Amino acid sequence: MEKLKKELKVKIPRIAANGVKIPKNVEYRQDSGEMIFSFSGQEIRRFVPDYIIAKCLEEKIFLTLAPINTSVLTRKEQRTRISELGTYSSLLKSDVNGILEPFTKVLELVGVGYKAEPHKDGIKLSLGYSHDVICPLPSGVSLTIEKPTVFKLSSRDRVLLGHVVSSILKVRQVEPYKGKGIRIQGQYVRMKQGKTK
Repeated sequence: MEKLKKELKVKIPRIAANGVKIPKNVEYRQDSGEMIFSFSGQEIRRFVPDYIIAKCLEEKIFLTLAPINTSVLTRKEQRTRISELGTYSSLLKSDVNGILEPFTKVLELVGVGYKAEPHKDGIKLSLGYSHDVICPLPSGVSLTIEKPTVFKLSSRDRVLLGHVVSSILKVRQVEPYKGKGIRIQGQYVRMKQGKTK
């Protein structure tokens, strides 16, 4: 007797069930798989897979899965698609917040002779190497040098800003004995005790 395949219980993530609220002064539209938010001349685009459908009801965006024959998907693939409803809802929520007020990250350089300077391709960092390091900044990310050892990055795209900050932190990771390196301002660094005589 052929065993019946168990149906996967669908539990919509909470953030997707609550929806993403769109303020009245933010314009929203869809264009060929992209969700576009615009405000005062600024624009953010977010790609959404074709198996996710966005519906706008009562000034909120609700994401649902497109109807599909679940027999062609494994249980793991089904669960992944359900979890992506929460992921993309969170991304859209950050896009709405970012279009109103940009996200910022303040980085500081700790070390003798360390300094940051603006460069035509992005930012130039002097970090004790035999050469200066040029970190390119993509369009959409702005740089503000507050001090030679403190600079601020801002962007309306939270994901893009996170990628840029992560790549800069990897250039000179904080070492645990003297604390030298690049860190996010206010970041706790666990220090180790060096060898004693």
